[in-house]
Amino acid sequence: MENPAVASERFTFLDALRGLGALGIACYHIHRYKPLEIPADHILPFSIQYVVRHGWISVQVFWVIAGFVIAYSLRKTVVTPAALGNFTLRRVLRLGIPYWTAILIVIAIDFGARYWLDYPAPSGVSSAQQSSETINSALLDDYPVGWDRLAANFAFLQDVLGYDNISAGTWFVCVDLQLGLLFVVLWGVAQAASWAFCGCGGGATHPAVLTAVFVPLGLLSLFVFYVPAFDAWIIYYFFMPLLGALAWWAIDRRIPRAVFWLYAVAVAVAAARHWLSAIQCWQETIRQFQELDPQWQDALSYWSIDLLKDQKPLGVTVALIAGVAIYGAGRGRHLGDWLSAGWLQYLGRISYSLFLIHYPASWCVVSFGRYWSGDDPTAAVLWLVAALAASIGAAHLLYVCVEAPSVRFVKRLR
Repeated sequence: MENPAVASERFTFLDALRGLGALGIACYHIHRYKPLEIPADHILPFSIQYVVRHGWISVQVFWVIAGFVIAYSLRKTVVTPAALGNFTLRRVLRLGIPYWTAILIVIAIDFGARYWLDYPAPSGVSSAQQSSETINSALLDDYPVGWDRLAANFAFLQDVLGYDNISAGTWFVCVDLQLGLLFVVLWGVAQAASWAFCGCGGGATHPAVLTAVFVPLGLLSLFVFYVPAFDAWIIYYFFMPLLGALAWWAIDRRIPRAVFWLYAVAVAVAAARHWLSAIQCWQETIRQFQELDPQWQDALSYWSIDLLKDQKPLGVTVALIAGVAIYGAGRGRHLGDWLSAGWLQYLGRISYSLFLIHYPASWCVVSFGRYWSGDDPTAAVLWLVAALAASIGAAHLLYVCVEAPSVRFVKRLR
């Protein structure tokens, strides 16, 4: 019988978090990448700049939600070779059809900018600036997309093979695909081990086996593999989706609640270690600046949080908060009614499309705005707002024309 803690399969709370996360990522990219960031910052309040500059933390929330949703979707799945193949096919098409469409749109815009408008660097910045201040994408490079790079991006392997992403944020889709494949394999291992050692038939999993299969890999991800050398692979991020998966399993009574809380404590310990390291680095930076010029002290105190260049402390902390919040909502039977406002649910519905299409859509608006208004600060802010509106509009079209039909098609393959 279905757990009464979950009243329906529609998780409005998660949909709203997705929508807010996609909006945060869009604001982060639209503000961050040239050419209007600098003039806009002349009049934007520091509080707004600070919030927008940290929109990247939405990715951590996405990972926790992804783990929760995959664990939920596999709850009745008995993993066999046929089931594994079907799951892989559906996941590739579910993620891939909108993703491939967005890549083709980026290439079309890039082609027009290069060959029709004679505008080889649509970002308006030099290659040297791009390497340190922006991402490498088709809309930012001074060289066209080659067939090898296009093939790597279409195959979700660009970071693994050393190619640049064609658009902002698409690395996440590739690693998310890895997450699904790894998760279903581990789920199958847990089922097989539960049957072999505990006599659990019908695809059931024993709590101890489920914990033994998943949690050690999560701890390795948290304390060993969470280093830049592994950031093209799911093992770098796995501890975050596992937190979401454990939240669902604890809600669904597949594991004791203590397992979730002990793992959350491990994540909290890792976060504390990262914060301590970052604070020590910050103190050393202040000391060096004070030796050069004591007058820098006030400025450094004001900008201190931005001196924490390592994103790990805040990232791990946000993932922990997201995991505990989702668990709390599930335990309180509020996954289906919290944050149910219509506009939040709309953003949640188009969140994947918004994540994929916001950068090329906003680039068109920002580039036109820079050409039309120059570096006027007021105009720059207005163009950035217009870019966000255009991104949401483009996401709506991508959702209606591509994502929603692809979801219906994939469901027929189940």
